[in-house]
Amino acid sequence: MSHSSLKHRGGSERNDVDEQGSRGTAVRAESDISSSDESTELLCRICFSPGETKGNELIAPCMCKGSQKWVHVSCLQRWQRAMQVIGAGDFASEKATTCSVCQGRFALDPPERPLLERLWALVKDMMLTLVTITFAIFLNRSLIIVAVVAVMLVLAYRCPILCAAMAIAVCASLHSLGIRPVVTHDDDGGFRVALIRHGAPVANFHKGALLIANDNIIGPGSIFFRSVTLVLEHDHLGSLALILNKPVARSMVAASQDDGVVLPGELLTVPGGPVRINEERRIMHKARGVVGARVLLSQDQGNVVYLGGELPAVLAAIAQQQQQDQHDEEGARAIIFDGCARWAPGQLHGELRAGSWRWLNAPWPEEILLSTFDQHGGEVDTGEAMYHNIMENYGAQLMEFND
Repeated sequence: MSHSSLKHRGGSERNDVDEQGSRGTAVRAESDISSSDESTELLCRICFSPGETKGNELIAPCMCKGSQKWVHVSCLQRWQRAMQVIGAGDFASEKATTCSVCQGRFALDPPERPLLERLWALVKDMMLTLVTITFAIFLNRSLIIVAVVAVMLVLAYRCPILCAAMAIAVCASLHSLGIRPVVTHDDDGGFRVALIRHGAPVANFHKGALLIANDNIIGPGSIFFRSVTLVLEHDHLGSLALILNKPVARSMVAASQDDGVVLPGELLTVPGGPVRINEERRIMHKARGVVGARVLLSQDQGNVVYLGGELPAVLAAIAQQQQQDQHDEEGARAIIFDGCARWAPGQLHGELRAGSWRWLNAPWPEEILLSTFDQHGGEVDTGEAMYHNIMENYGAQLMEFND
């Protein structure tokens, strides 16, 4: 017998052994299924029916075990079709292809969706995205509405593609409006995330300017409504300002001299802004010779306005100055600003570009700042008298951003 014959015979014997082993495994599997079938009746996990017909067999489409293992072909395809209809506008919904119990992929592919339905799903997603972008671009005063619409659409359709499109649309819209997320410090020393307007520097805006709120954009619900705000600091670190025309209350404070003479000094409490209320206070006054005070206005030596200094020193200087003056002023002697207004780097420029403010660069007419004392010295009002005075007498001089 030749070597090749022996090799062929040996290979045949091995194939026979493998075939017998395969048949043995199949027989054992069939016996396991038969024993399982004898002890437990197979039921469809959707319709709970045990019967099966030709073309509608019971199959195990995923890795589920026990009573969840078997399902009719027709039942599974009806369920997959329902998931395609109520699911997101994707061609193959994840729920239609993946078992929600074992998270395994179905061995049976879902039925193909009709062409018109697929086209409508695609057009619908595109239309919803365009509508959201349109909302964000044209309703620049109603970003809350845009966010609510976006959340409602995402919850309604639950589509990963739509969610991504919504996120891109909202981010692009916020960017086009000059809005940025920032991390800021709150009054308790913690952190918070906020959305602010952000813009490139406005060339003709400088430190010392007076900001006049645009009441077409800043509404009555804001502390800045019809406000007149003096910018004290403005650089790459941000901006700081005080609102001049928001009076709250007047108070009488006694200033005691060394010789025992007590003279009243009238002070007015004013909100300087929404930041660090009851924590940061600044005093504006016309008392000369106070250590630590800096000049805000010196165009007329008879009407010098200062900012800063310790309150006792200011009151003592006011009392001394009141003794020396031959006439008694009707206006307030000093104004205490409680809190301030702060802007992050680039934030005020963004608000200027959005048209929230008009402004007057220094030097502006001195009577504007002096009217702060005159206005507050009389009956406490809403502070709009100064605003209307500026709009009527200096409206033509106000600057605003133009592209």
